[in-house]
Amino acid sequence: MKVQNAAVAIIFGMILVAGIACGEKNGSSTPTPTPTQIPTAASNEMNIDATYNGGKYYYLETTGSGWGIGELPREYSDATAYIYDINPVPILTHDWSTESYWYNKMGLTVTVENLGTETATSIYIYAAFDAGGDIVWNPEESPHFNLKPDESKEYTMQLNIPEGEHTRLIVQIVDNGYSVDKSYSEWFDT
Repeated sequence: MKVQNAAVAIIFGMILVAGIACGEKNGSSTPTPTPTQIPTAASNEMNIDATYNGGKYYYLETTGSGWGIGELPREYSDATAYIYDINPVPILTHDWSTESYWYNKMGLTVTVENLGTETATSIYIYAAFDAGGDIVWNPEESPHFNLKPDESKEYTMQLNIPEGEHTRLIVQIVDNGYSVDKSYSEWFDT
């Protein structure tokens, strides 16, 4: 009953459920779980499973209690199942704080965290002051870095504050050329 390295989503009508990839097992015994195994029961007439890309997947009811692996609510007994791959991805979040160094300098400390299941590669922090109309003042970028799942990194940047302007700070995390997490300060006068 080894768990495959993939997961899928099985959709019945408008209900999204998770699928677990399992090897086949004869009989109705439930194996003891290990880091590479998952407990399952043998199928009966109420169970539903599917074979996809060489792995066997069992329906998991996640909206109610008391359901076993592979048990399907009666209202979905005639529904068509659609199977979609769920691929590991990085999920990046950030938090930041500032410190005023002197007259027109600001220290920006950003903590980036990867909450996903895949390593984020060649990401960077982008910071600038908002000039309005999709224009920015004094943009800065951190060096590019990688971030493993459940890992965080702190980086401090020095920003030049524009003089005599009404602005706000923009902080973005950029992954593969896309802003994947963005935040703003309140508007302020310099």
